[in-house]
Amino acid sequence: MRLYDYGPSQNCFKVRLLAAHLGLKLDIVPVSIFKGEAVSPAFLAKNPMGGVPVLETDSGECLAESNAILTFLAEGTRYLPPGGIERAQVLRWLMFEQRYMQTSISRLRYWTMTIKLDHFARDVPTARALGNRALDVLDGELGKRPFIAGDRYTIADISIFPYAHVAGDADFDLAARKQLGPWFDRVRRQPGFAGEVIPYSADPYSAQALPFAV
Repeated sequence: MRLYDYGPSQNCFKVRLLAAHLGLKLDIVPVSIFKGEAVSPAFLAKNPMGGVPVLETDSGECLAESNAILTFLAEGTRYLPPGGIERAQVLRWLMFEQRYMQTSISRLRYWTMTIKLDHFARDVPTARALGNRALDVLDGELGKRPFIAGDRYTIADISIFPYAHVAGDADFDLAARKQLGPWFDRVRRQPGFAGEVIPYSADPYSAQALPFAV
């Protein structure tokens, strides 16, 4: 299978992390998003929204959205319960990550690391308040159990860890949340964990405006 990937994206990181846990070899296809490769006609045929990651299966089917990819790859494995309330709780936290973390921590980190924070200054207070609320909720929940969705490590953790553990890049106070650090350590101790974070500075084009499909 092929993974269309932008290295500094933590959404791509989470797919690479699950693949490492599964011992699954993916053919990584780099996509230079700031050069416009994700809005090329060829890429838009794979994902009409022009976002990464995209997983292309051996049969040629393409699946976009990082949490959908996690669910697909984790099916039938220890990382996704087979059904019932346990599975529903995992899905709940995948939705939490998309609704609350992607619209706050992810954006603030991206704006900060690519020197665009001033351009989005009007949106910063709302994003910061939401991000702090999300981190507080995670901290409270992790005081009740070892992993996000229960006693077992699942794709809920794999989805939330990538942006949570780098939230300090966007000036969120991780040390003030006493449960997050121990949880980060529990995640890193999982078999097969591979956690290289590729900085935006590795991409010489990242300070440019991100092209969008129109």
